[in-house]
Amino acid sequence: MKIVFINPSLRPNAKNRQLPVGLAYVMTAASKAGFEFDFVDMDIDKIPMKELEVIFTQKTYDVYAFGCIVTGFKFAQEISTIIKRTNPQATVIAGNSVAGSIPEILLNNTDVDIAVIGEADITIVELLGRLRDKQDITDVNGIAFKRNGAIEYT
Repeated sequence: MKIVFINPSLRPNAKNRQLPVGLAYVMTAASKAGFEFDFVDMDIDKIPMKELEVIFTQKTYDVYAFGCIVTGFKFAQEISTIIKRTNPQATVIAGNSVAGSIPEILLNNTDVDIAVIGEADITIVELLGRLRDKQDITDVNGIAFKRNGAIEYT
């Protein structure tokens, strides 16, 4: 299974840039669990949305995972749209407060497939394992997703 983590650039004109601690925890947990992945840092590498689309046209993944704060909702919309436009069968996972505080709005108004609610460094390992093994995700604690038009919470 090919996985990519994405760090959106929420403040493209910021002078100081650094990897968010939460995303670092999530990637560390995935790595320690044996998952290999790529990392696209839109912030540090100053990647605009148009270039992100080129990147994802050139290399596709099975799972795309990103997080952002709730005020970055429009970035979640744009990123998930780019992902589904370049790879409609991919699974899009979103976390951080954009997923935890407004999961219904996120799932109903973006191309995000799964919202991780709460501490993703624990949830991501189980979720990625289930996706890799093509198993049911309905008992993975701490997620929300749409099924048959309704949002389910675990």
